[in-house]
Amino acid sequence: MKTFKMLLLAVAALCVTACENDEAANIGVPESIVLSADAEIIDFTVNSNTNWTMTVSDPWFKVTPKHGSGKTTLKLGVDRNTTGAERTSTMEFVAADGTIERVPVSQPAYVAEMDIAAAETVLVKKGEQFTLQITANVEDWTYTLENGAWLKEASKSEKELVFDLDPSVKFDTNVAATITFASPSDPVFQKTVSVRPLNYAELTATGEESVTVKRGEQYTVKVTANIDDWTYAITDGAWLREASKTADAIVFDLEPNNLIDAEKKAKIVFSSPSYANVAFTLEVQPIAYESTYMPDKSKMRAFALENDGVVGTSNSASEYLFDGKWMTAKSDYAPIAYKHWELTTTNAQAAEGHGDSFTIDAGETIRLARFITYHYYDYINHDPLIYEIYAYTGTGEPEAAWDKWVKLGGMDVTEISKIVKALPAKTPCEYIANGDTLVIPEENAIEARYYRFKTIKNGYNFYGEGWGVRNHWLTLSEVTLIAYK
Repeated sequence: MKTFKMLLLAVAALCVTACENDEAANIGVPESIVLSADAEIIDFTVNSNTNWTMTVSDPWFKVTPKHGSGKTTLKLGVDRNTTGAERTSTMEFVAADGTIERVPVSQPAYVAEMDIAAAETVLVKKGEQFTLQITANVEDWTYTLENGAWLKEASKSEKELVFDLDPSVKFDTNVAATITFASPSDPVFQKTVSVRPLNYAELTATGEESVTVKRGEQYTVKVTANIDDWTYAITDGAWLREASKTADAIVFDLEPNNLIDAEKKAKIVFSSPSYANVAFTLEVQPIAYESTYMPDKSKMRAFALENDGVVGTSNSASEYLFDGKWMTAKSDYAPIAYKHWELTTTNAQAAEGHGDSFTIDAGETIRLARFITYHYYDYINHDPLIYEIYAYTGTGEPEAAWDKWVKLGGMDVTEISKIVKALPAKTPCEYIANGDTLVIPEENAIEARYYRFKTIKNGYNFYGEGWGVRNHWLTLSEVTLIAYK
C-alpha cells in the first residue's frame, strides 16, 4: 500500500512538470526604441519566462547585457548621429525554444542650429577688430573665409569669433567677404555670413597742374589724409627733388637739369604700407624754363698764357674764333678757308714746359653752362681730340699756374672722329656743323670770366717733309659759350 502511494506521487509530479514544459516561451520587449539625435544612455526592461540571447543588425549603438531571463534591465548607449541622415537598426531576441522578438531602433540625424550676430559692413582700420556673436547648439563648428584676406583670426570660442582687421591687404569694397560655417556634427549644415569692407584711409593731394621748372624755385603739394604713414613715388619726375615732407605737405626743389622730356607729366603716386587701398595720383605738367643765354661774342678774346701753347700767326687770330663762321661739311674750307684759331706745341717748346692749352676771356663774369667747339681740321690725319675745360677762380688777370684753375669737365671725340674720317670729302656732317658740346651741370658751374682749354691729345706727330715734327697742333674754327642766367 505504501508503495502504491509513492507511485501515485511520482506520476503526479511528472504531470506537473509536463504541464510546466508545455507553457509557451514569452519575451517581453518594447515595441520600438526611438533615440534622441544627441549622445545618450537609456535603460529598458525585458520580462521573459525563458532564457534569451540578443543580436543587433546594425551595431551603431552598444547594448548590455546580450542575454538574460526573467526581468532584465538593459542599457543602450549611442553617440550623436553625425551621419546627416536618420539611422535604424534592429535588436533580435531569441528564446531557447527558437521564439524570436524584434525591436526596431532608430535615431534621427543631429541638426546643427546657429544664430550669428554681425554687422553687414565694417570700416577696415588698422588696430580695430570685427566680432561675430554666435549662439549654437554645437561646439565643434568650423568656418572658411572667401574674399576676406583683410580678416585675420584673433580668437575663437564657443560663442564668439573675433577678427583683427588688416588694411595692408588690398580689397574691393564692392566684394563682400563670405564666412561660411559648418559642423562635423551635422555634415549638411551650412550657414553663411557676408560682410562688406569699407575704406578707412582717405588721402587727397593738391598742387598746381603745371609748373615752370626753374632752378631756385619750389613746388608744393598739399596732402589731406587721416593716416600718418603715407608715402609716395615719382614717375617721369627726376626734375622734382624732395626738399621737405610733413604730415600735410611735400615741398620739392625744381631741378631743370634733370628735365629730360617736357612733354611727359610727372606722376606723384601716393600709397601706404598699412593701407593697401590708398591709391592717389597727382599729375604735374613741367614747363621747360630757358635758363641759359649766349654772352656777347664781340667782347670775347682768346690768348695764350706763359706756359700755354704757341698761337699760330698765319691766317689764325683770336677774332676768327668768335666770328660765327665754321665748316658744315667735311674738308670744305671755303669760304672760311684758313681763317681759324691755331695752337701748336713743338718738341722743343714742350721741353721748356709749355702745355697744350689756351685761355678765353668771356668778356664778363658768367657761369658756364655749355662749351661748344667747331673744328677746322676734321681729323683725317689728326689724332682724335681729347680736351678739358677749366674755370679761373682767382681775381684780376689769370695766372699761368694751374693751382687757381678748376676743372669743369672734359670731352673725348675719338668715336665721333671715326665717323667723320669715313665720310667722303665735301659731305655735309652734322657733327662738324653742330660742333661738340661739353655740358656743365648747374650745380658744378663756377662764376668766372676766364676759361681755359687744355688739350690732352691731338696733332700731327709727323706731317710731311718740311713741316718738322710737332707734338700737337690744335685748330678750331669757332667757340661758343653758353651761360646760366
